[in-house]
Amino acid sequence: MKQLYGEGAFAPLPVNNGFVFIAQQPAGKNTAELTEPAQSEADEAKEAEQTDKMTVGYKIYRFDDQAVYPVTRSVYLLAKFGINFDNYQRDFKKYLLCKIISLDPKHQLVIDPNGEARIVNSSDELSWIGNLCFNGEPPCCVHHDGGVLWATYSKNGAVVKYDAASMHDELRIGGGKLKSFENPEGIWADKRSVLICSDGKILRIDLDSFETTDYHTFDEPVRNYFRIGDEEIVQLDSGFYAL
Repeated sequence: MKQLYGEGAFAPLPVNNGFVFIAQQPAGKNTAELTEPAQSEADEAKEAEQTDKMTVGYKIYRFDDQAVYPVTRSVYLLAKFGINFDNYQRDFKKYLLCKIISLDPKHQLVIDPNGEARIVNSSDELSWIGNLCFNGEPPCCVHHDGGVLWATYSKNGAVVKYDAASMHDELRIGGGKLKSFENPEGIWADKRSVLICSDGKILRIDLDSFETTDYHTFDEPVRNYFRIGDEEIVQLDSGFYAL
């Protein structure tokens, strides 16, 4: 396992040949990559990570030369929202904390931190509005694959499958009196399996047998897992790593 970036980084987004992310840094640090001004982003980073006296910068890890570079806020917002990122920045006060899921080239699912959700098209027109909370808890992480949405609910210890066309829940794993998962966070899926970040391990659920096995274990909590081509990336408290 190779470390790609150290602690204080979160909210990774895949891009061509790498991924962009937000990195916390001490307020007042005189470096070119810090946003200027950065007050609103610093407030959101504080709320997301419960830290004080921090500001945020935007970075990219590139697979071709295996290095990290600073990028502008616009580059990060373009990766998250697409070409209409100015509309999201204007319409959503906590645009760094909301989740954006691309359903198809023309539609995006926007999930607010409180679980309220809406589907908008490329013309910023609303086609669906609803709520993705489970037992009052908003989703911790959402992954879209082949018309299916998978969402984790950390406090409830649940994973829920939604149909992306109707937005109706089709399957729930866990969430009862006996939790199937301990604090599930990041999630990734394809047609064969679902990978769930649960405390210090990644669990794999076979979608044919629904058998659960350990995919990878760690010495600290794992927050996120994603793939870019053949690259497998995990987010731990100590940073980003390639498996």
